[in-house]
Amino acid sequence: MIPLFDLKLSKKIESQILKEIKLTIESNTFILGNQVESFEKSFSKYLGVKFSAGVANGSFYVARA
Repeated sequence: MIPLFDLKLSKKIESQILKEIKLTIESNTFILGNQVESFEKSFSKYLGVKFSAGVANGSFYVARA
C-alpha cells in the first residue's frame, strides 16, 4: 500500500497548518481566495510546472506547458 500522506510529518508544521486554516475560515474565501491562489503558485513552483489549479474535488489540474 502506498500511503497518501504521513500524519507524523504534519505534526512538525501543525501550527502553520492551523494558522492557514484559520485565515481561510476567517476570510470566508476558501473558493478562489488569496490562500488558494498562493497555494496554487507555490504548488506549481514545487512541481516545476507553469500552472496548477485547485478543482472542486480537492485535487489539482497541472499544466506542464
